[in-house]
Amino acid sequence: MIKTKFEFGDSVRGTKQGRSVGNDKSNDAVNHPAHYAKNGENECIEVMRWLFGDEAVKAYCRCNIFKYRFRSNLKNGQEDIEKSVWYENYLHDMLLENNHAD
Repeated sequence: MIKTKFEFGDSVRGTKQGRSVGNDKSNDAVNHPAHYAKNGENECIEVMRWLFGDEAVKAYCRCNIFKYRFRSNLKNGQEDIEKSVWYENYLHDMLLENNHAD
Protein backbone atom coordinates (compact mmCIF):
# COMPACT_ATOMS: atom_id res chain seq x y z
CA MET A 1 0.00 0.00 0.00
CA ILE A 2 1.28 3.47 -0.89
CA LYS A 3 1.20 5.86 2.04
CA THR A 4 0.44 9.52 1.64
CA LYS A 5 2.20 12.21 3.62
CA PHE A 6 -0.91 12.34 5.83
CA GLU A 7 -0.53 8.69 6.80
CA PHE A 8 3.08 9.36 7.76
CA GLY A 9 1.85 12.03 10.15
CA ASP A 10 3.34 14.98 8.29
CA SER A 11 1.99 18.02 10.07
CA VAL A 12 1.03 20.68 7.59
CA ARG A 13 2.11 24.20 8.40
CA GLY A 14 -0.41 26.71 9.64
CA THR A 15 -3.02 24.40 11.09
CA LYS A 16 -1.12 21.92 13.22
CA GLN A 17 1.83 24.01 14.36
CA GLY A 18 -0.19 26.20 16.66
CA ARG A 19 -0.12 29.31 14.48
CA SER A 20 -3.67 30.22 15.36
CA VAL A 21 -4.98 33.72 14.88
CA GLY A 22 -7.27 35.48 17.34
CA ASN A 23 -9.35 33.37 19.69
CA ASP A 24 -8.30 29.75 19.21
CA LYS A 25 -11.40 27.63 19.64
CA SER A 26 -11.67 24.08 18.37
CA ASN A 27 -14.36 25.10 15.86
CA ASP A 28 -13.83 28.75 15.11
CA ALA A 29 -14.38 30.50 11.80
CA VAL A 30 -10.71 31.48 11.37
CA ASN A 31 -8.42 28.65 12.49
CA HIS A 32 -10.41 25.43 12.20
CA PRO A 33 -13.83 25.80 10.59
CA ALA A 34 -15.68 22.49 10.94
CA HIS A 35 -16.84 22.59 7.31
CA TYR A 36 -13.19 22.40 6.13
CA ALA A 37 -12.44 19.17 8.00
CA LYS A 38 -15.50 17.02 7.32
CA ASN A 39 -13.39 14.04 6.24
CA GLY A 40 -11.70 13.60 9.61
CA GLU A 41 -8.26 14.79 10.63
CA ASN A 42 -7.17 16.39 7.33
CA GLU A 43 -8.34 19.91 6.65
CA CYS A 44 -9.21 20.96 3.12
CA ILE A 45 -5.99 22.93 2.58
CA GLU A 46 -3.92 19.86 3.52
CA VAL A 47 -5.72 17.74 0.92
CA MET A 48 -5.29 20.56 -1.63
CA ARG A 49 -1.51 20.40 -1.12
CA TRP A 50 -1.54 16.68 -1.73
CA LEU A 51 -3.77 16.90 -4.81
CA PHE A 52 -2.62 20.12 -6.50
CA GLY A 53 0.88 20.67 -5.13
CA ASP A 54 2.54 23.40 -3.12
CA GLU A 55 2.81 25.98 -5.89
CA ALA A 56 -0.95 25.94 -6.51
CA VAL A 57 -1.67 26.21 -2.78
CA LYS A 58 0.77 29.11 -2.43
CA ALA A 59 -1.12 30.94 -5.18
CA TYR A 60 -4.41 30.08 -3.45
CA CYS A 61 -3.07 31.54 -0.19
CA ARG A 62 -1.98 34.75 -1.92
CA CYS A 63 -5.41 35.13 -3.50
CA ASN A 64 -7.16 34.57 -0.17
CA ILE A 65 -4.88 37.07 1.56
CA PHE A 66 -5.90 39.65 -1.03
CA LYS A 67 -9.60 38.71 -0.94
CA TYR A 68 -9.97 38.90 2.84
CA ARG A 69 -8.07 42.20 3.11
CA PHE A 70 -10.00 43.68 0.17
CA ARG A 71 -13.43 42.90 1.60
CA SER A 72 -12.74 43.32 5.32
CA ASN A 73 -14.30 46.80 5.61
CA LEU A 74 -17.35 45.69 3.64
CA LYS A 75 -18.16 42.28 5.08
CA ASN A 76 -16.72 40.65 8.21
CA GLY A 77 -14.25 43.24 9.50
CA GLN A 78 -11.88 41.78 12.08
CA GLU A 79 -12.73 38.18 11.20
CA ASP A 80 -11.64 38.79 7.60
CA ILE A 81 -8.39 40.36 8.79
CA GLU A 82 -7.78 37.31 11.00
CA LYS A 83 -8.46 34.99 8.06
CA SER A 84 -6.00 36.98 5.97
CA VAL A 85 -3.38 36.65 8.70
CA TRP A 86 -4.05 32.90 8.92
CA TYR A 87 -3.32 32.54 5.19
CA GLU A 88 -0.24 34.77 5.54
CA ASN A 89 1.05 32.49 8.32
CA TYR A 90 0.27 29.38 6.30
CA LEU A 91 2.06 30.76 3.23
CA HIS A 92 5.00 31.90 5.35
CA ASP A 93 5.36 28.43 6.85
CA MET A 94 5.17 26.82 3.40
CA LEU A 95 7.92 29.14 2.13
CA LEU A 96 10.11 28.31 5.12
CA GLU A 97 9.47 24.62 4.62
CA ASN A 98 10.48 24.85 0.96
CA ASN A 99 13.67 26.73 1.88
CA HIS A 100 14.63 23.96 4.29
CA ALA A 101 14.00 21.33 1.62
CA ASP A 102 16.56 22.90 -0.76
